[in-house]
Amino acid sequence: MDKPRITLGSHSYPAKGEDARRQNAALDSWRKLPGVDLVDLQFAHLPAPPELPGFRRVRQMRQDSVTLTGAGGRRKPIVSEMFDLLAREALAAGNDTFMFSNSDILMRPETIAAVHAATAEGCKAQVFSRMDFDGKTGKEVMLLYPGQDTYAVDARWWLENRWRFRPYVIGETSWDNVFTSILVCHAPTRLHNRVPLTWHEDHDAVWLDSPFRGYNVFLLTLDSHYHADWCTYCHELKALRTDDQPGDPAREDALRESFHRTRPGWRKAMVHGGRVARAYAKEWLARARRGKYGPPPG
Repeated sequence: MDKPRITLGSHSYPAKGEDARRQNAALDSWRKLPGVDLVDLQFAHLPAPPELPGFRRVRQMRQDSVTLTGAGGRRKPIVSEMFDLLAREALAAGNDTFMFSNSDILMRPETIAAVHAATAEGCKAQVFSRMDFDGKTGKEVMLLYPGQDTYAVDARWWLENRWRFRPYVIGETSWDNVFTSILVCHAPTRLHNRVPLTWHEDHDAVWLDSPFRGYNVFLLTLDSHYHADWCTYCHELKALRTDDQPGDPAREDALRESFHRTRPGWRKAMVHGGRVARAYAKEWLARARRGKYGPPPG
């Protein structure tokens, strides 16, 4: 019996130089994957780059980092809107699962095989930690389990639960950590962070001084309980592993299951409320200085 197809999508951008080379290599690896429908998400209100062979273009993104925040810079997509569109595209094509990945992530057939295996076991969400590798030598450098670039999610689960996810800007600080934590807390989720299943050519970070970083930090404050769960998980996971030993799977599964299982006491709730109030005030003032009046989304 043939395995069900998967809708796999991202947002390609008109990259240049080394960025273009990395993006082209990654998307070429996607074309070789079995049983996937490839989607290129683009803005409805902006000029689109040349169409990608083998990808179906969907020009329905209506939000972007500039219109959402009022800050200047390259217009970047909003993660939750991309997930919305991919979920709907999957269901329209008769597919139960969608995958999202950054457009510079390489994948192989074993990536898709892992998605099918976990889905058959009842997982509604899957998160892939990337393996960084050296572009000149091809040598694997480090499995970066604290950071994620690739997700596989049950389309119906997403549409029923998307209200849990705030409108983070893609490619900015910590959106992936919060999304992963929410998925682990509220859905049967597989964390693929023991063996490499996605690959990323190592390069300098470009988001550390981004004009949109403050906005994602604002949302991160609102989701601080989820982010704290993730930081605790990464700290304890590192303690379970050594440089040459991946750790005990049962103990790692138990650690994952411990995410966010208790409600915070009233003291912590009051402290969080104070942080949220200060974050809203700071973001409101920042938006007013940029001429973007009105309450910040969140």
